[in-house]
Amino acid sequence: MQYLAELRKPEEMTRCGFSLALGALPRFILKGRLQQVLTGLRAVTHTSPEDVSFAESRRDGLKAIAGICQTVGVKAGAPDEAVCRENVSQIYSALLGCMDDYTKDSRGDVGSWVRKAAMTSLMDLTLLLAQSQPELIEAHICERIMCCVAQQASEKIDRFRAHATSVFLTLLHFDSPPIPHVPHRGELEKLFPRSSVASVNWSVASQAFPRITQLLGLPTYRYHVLLGLVVSVGGLTESTIRHSAQSLLEYMRGIQSDPQALGSFGGTLLQIFEDNLLKDRSSGSKGRSETHALPVSGKGHGSASGDVPQPCTCSPGLHAGQGNDHFVYTGSKGHRKEKVVTVCRKASWGLLRLVAPGDVLTGAHQPPSE
Repeated sequence: MQYLAELRKPEEMTRCGFSLALGALPRFILKGRLQQVLTGLRAVTHTSPEDVSFAESRRDGLKAIAGICQTVGVKAGAPDEAVCRENVSQIYSALLGCMDDYTKDSRGDVGSWVRKAAMTSLMDLTLLLAQSQPELIEAHICERIMCCVAQQASEKIDRFRAHATSVFLTLLHFDSPPIPHVPHRGELEKLFPRSSVASVNWSVASQAFPRITQLLGLPTYRYHVLLGLVVSVGGLTESTIRHSAQSLLEYMRGIQSDPQALGSFGGTLLQIFEDNLLKDRSSGSKGRSETHALPVSGKGHGSASGDVPQPCTCSPGLHAGQGNDHFVYTGSKGHRKEKVVTVCRKASWGLLRLVAPGDVLTGAHQPPSE
């Protein structure tokens, strides 16, 4: 097909136009060519060094894939005619891969356009499968969808946070029939009951973050939600910083008396730092979040009530951030500390005084000696 050849052109708008054209094709044209068309569109959604700035074409490629899936429907054993077991994993892989698109250029976070389209496409495909062949929704795919969307629901851009929450709640509360394999479904329905979530404005930080932070108590979602909160706490918008940091502090205060929960939280935070050592997208945000994110465990390190931690002295060569919510680093010297410091030196607001899980349990709160 000539349309497929145009998808490989070096002009972004050409790719956009032909992607949307393919997405609008009727079923009789797609019949017998579905695999070929999907392969071409998956290539458009892939980020390569040559076209890293082509966020709009990736967005439109995702829209086209979702539109084609709706057009051809679901039919067992017909990979060149409809969505089926033979091609559904490839489709999900393309959509989920775009959830990590954080491309930036002079226009800002253009990757957010791709992430939004990916969330919408994932929702549409999952609802389509749930209504026809729910057995095609595998447990690991459903878990990854819910976790990726939960991460977006905890990040810093208001309108995309609201869209992510809408997708998350739609998948959770869909009952015609229910989406299979949703992790912690029972707990989620208690945290986000239908009767109350409809009145929440999820684009308003003061309403969104106190609710989203509750997901930190669910092990499956903890890593992704905390990663999103790190970005929000380290953002640039005052309202987002204030309410995300406050919600995170409230969660930490709630688990101060539970060493196991506190240790698990600390381990997850450390893992986030280790996983993002060389990723510029989040390193700056982590640096800015370091002075807000975590309260000191236990009493006697803050105000008379023990609620607000006091600033501590930083190690030589590193600078304290602003504000009162500082966290004393009590980890041991060696590999773990070096990794954290490597990240923090790239940040503009200073060192995260990270409490390693073992130190949380012993209650040590003195800065490490040099």
